[in-house]
Amino acid sequence: MMKYVLWIVIVLAAIFDSTGQEACANWTNLPNQAEITALFKSYRESLKNNDFASAFEGWLKVFESAPAGDGKRSYVFDDGIKIYTRFFGDEKDNQKKKDLVAKIMSLYDQRFICFPTKANVDGQKAFEYYFTFTGYASDDEIWSLFKKAWDKEGMNAGYFMLNPTTAILVKQIQDKKVPIEEGRKYISLIQSVLEHGLKNCKDPKDCEPWNIIKDFVPARLTELEKVAGYYDCNYYFDTYYKAFEAEPMNCEVINTAYEKLKTNKCNDIDERWIKLKAAKEKYCKKNTGTKK
Repeated sequence: MMKYVLWIVIVLAAIFDSTGQEACANWTNLPNQAEITALFKSYRESLKNNDFASAFEGWLKVFESAPAGDGKRSYVFDDGIKIYTRFFGDEKDNQKKKDLVAKIMSLYDQRFICFPTKANVDGQKAFEYYFTFTGYASDDEIWSLFKKAWDKEGMNAGYFMLNPTTAILVKQIQDKKVPIEEGRKYISLIQSVLEHGLKNCKDPKDCEPWNIIKDFVPARLTELEKVAGYYDCNYYFDTYYKAFEAEPMNCEVINTAYEKLKTNKCNDIDERWIKLKAAKEKYCKKNTGTKK
C-alpha cells in the first residue's frame, strides 16, 4: 500500500516544476526559513540512513519552497536526483520508470538554470542515459548530448565522459551516422583529454580514475579498423609494426602485423614492410616435416 501511496506523491511532485524566479527560489528570504532548513537537515539525515520514503516527504516540501536551497549549493536538486534514481531502480512498471527518468532529466535541466556553473549538464545526462537509464534514450540522442558537452568543455571535459562517449561514437561511426571526418575530430579530442589527464594528475587519488579508464579508449578505438578508410597506413605502422619491433621473433605478433598491413594496402615498397616480410619468412614457416 505504501508503494502506491508513494507513487501518487511522486506523480504529484511532477507538477511542482516552476519557471522563472520561482524555479530558483532559495530559503534565505522565506518567512518560514527556520522550518525549511530544519526539514532540509532532517531529510538529509534520512538519506544517510537510506530511508528514501521519509527523505522524499521532507525533500518535496523543501523543493516546493526553496528548490535552490541556500542559493549557493545545488544540494536540493542533487538529492532529488538521487531519490528519484533510487525509485527508478525499485520500480517495476515500465511507464512509471519512464516518468521517473523524465523527472530526473528535468531536475538536471532546472539545476543548470539555477546553477549554470555546475558540471556540464549535457554530459551528465548522457552519462546517466548510457549507464543508469539504459534503453530510455537512443544512441543518437545520447551522442547528441555528448557532442554538445564536448563542444562546450573541450580539453576541460571530465574523465567520466571518455569511456561512454568513445563507445557511442565508435558505434555511430560504424553505423555511418557520424561522418568519418567528424568522428576523427572528436576521437582526437578524447585522446588528447586522456593523455592530458594521465600526465597532469597530481597524486594517487587524483590519478586513480584516469588509470581506471586509460585502457578502455584505445581498446575500443581498434574497432574502427573495421571501418574502411578511417585509419591510414601511418596508424597501422605505428600500432602493429611497433609491436613487431618490440617482439621481432614472435610469430603471432609478426602475422598480425603482416595481415593488418597487407589488408589495408600498406604493403608497398617500404623498408619496414620488407623487414616484416623477411621476419615472417624466417620465423613463421609452417613445419612441413615428414612423419616418422
